[in-house]
Amino acid sequence: MSPQPISMRVCSYFFLVLGVVAIMNSCGSEKGDPSQAPEEAMEEELIEPERPKKIVFFGNSLTAAFGLDPQDGFTALIQRKLAQKDASFKVINAGISGDTAKEGKERVHWVLQQRIDYFILELGLNDIFQGASTDQLYQDLSAIIQKVQAEAPETAILLTELELPAALSAETRTDFKALYPRLAKAHDITLIPGFLEGVLDKPSLNLPDGLHPNAEGQVLMAEQVWRVLEPML
Repeated sequence: MSPQPISMRVCSYFFLVLGVVAIMNSCGSEKGDPSQAPEEAMEEELIEPERPKKIVFFGNSLTAAFGLDPQDGFTALIQRKLAQKDASFKVINAGISGDTAKEGKERVHWVLQQRIDYFILELGLNDIFQGASTDQLYQDLSAIIQKVQAEAPETAILLTELELPAALSAETRTDFKALYPRLAKAHDITLIPGFLEGVLDKPSLNLPDGLHPNAEGQVLMAEQVWRVLEPML
């Protein structure tokens, strides 16, 4: 059998790839739309995959899962929950052990270099441990929130409600806990209440240092986040 002319082989190729009935007049088939080139038709078939929605957890050692395998941390648990619900979500752990809100407001700009859909803020404990006042902490956390709102206005912001250990004075603990609902209301963001509820001051749910949750404690923290985050998705 003699080989087919080049034009016929090209036409056959587009017929197989695009599955169109009328391809080009040069193929000798029925008339199609001469205004639509094969390249244009192919472009219509190339659908860009959906961009994964990004959830950034911006915090300290609680977010970083200090002392644990990262897969046992609450952020990794949230990622697994999301994978079961919708694989188009990506969790980014931006937790740094020992980080304060004062330091966080200096590094948040780097996190905002990418598009973020959800920004979950977990900072403040180390500030108090290092002697900062609750007023100063309020200002630093406000600065982080305002920077996210200014640079990424489409991003939903969630704020974890933190608590101080019983070793500190009752007055300091009360002022500290009240700070988070105030921030959420002032900046119109979503509060995750009771983030450490059932974990704080529970030896069985913390590492020997008494400050960092163990794997079982991280499970409870993940549940507190999930019950607020899931409805928003």
